[in-house]
Amino acid sequence: MNNKTFKLLISKLSSKREDEVLFTIKQLRHNGNALILPHVFDMLLQNKSEYVKKEAIKLLNDLKDENSKAEIIKALKNEKYRSLHKDLLVACWQSSLDYSSDLEVFVEIFKTADFEMAFEAFTVIDNFEHSVDIPNLDKIIADLKLNIDNFKGTDKEQLYVELVHILEKHQ
Repeated sequence: MNNKTFKLLISKLSSKREDEVLFTIKQLRHNGNALILPHVFDMLLQNKSEYVKKEAIKLLNDLKDENSKAEIIKALKNEKYRSLHKDLLVACWQSSLDYSSDLEVFVEIFKTADFEMAFEAFTVIDNFEHSVDIPNLDKIIADLKLNIDNFKGTDKEQLYVELVHILEKHQ
């Protein structure tokens, strides 16, 4: 994608015309690249149309470009996109891309977020391939075990225990 096309797509994503934004989302399915994702995230924050949002979320759920993972992770770490985090987590497990190298991000979300977001982060982790080599896995499991008492009596307690078991299967 050349610079002129890229700028045009960004402009169309910001359009006030719903049909233009929808057409652009459709174009991104065929011609997009990972660099456009922050602009899609911004559009999701600004656009009021539920239909446009639904179509943009479908686009995120269908991502297959390995390069898009870095942009998704950046957005998950960015407070600006907090209202999109649940949708981004769903996109992580829906896309079937391998996010195992970002385990620490998902564990942190699991530990700090409400139950609904924690469940989505758990689902991402649960979908890791069992054969992958996960960086810092032993340290992450040890930290989870060390902090398990912090979740006693909470709505995440059982999920927390299950998360440890899932990660132990990767050792």
